[in-house]
Amino acid sequence: MALFELVEQHVVLRPNESNPGSVKISLFSLGNIIAHPEMRQPGVFPHGRAMEICTALQQHFSPNDVVHKYAHRVMLKMTQG
Repeated sequence: MALFELVEQHVVLRPNESNPGSVKISLFSLGNIIAHPEMRQPGVFPHGRAMEICTALQQHFSPNDVVHKYAHRVMLKMTQG
């Protein structure tokens, strides 16, 4: 999934970028996509790696930062039943 890969590349290649606009847009879009139950099925979305990346983003950005909030939103939606 290209949106997830963009976020993952940011974490690996540009972890100190202060205003990652493309990451914000990608995280918001991922939150919308995984709101659909069929997208949360095993094998459709890399849940384990996504949780690791969202956790890393939350640790890097302050709780008031949009990236932190969107990463949290993605994590919540991944755990919905």
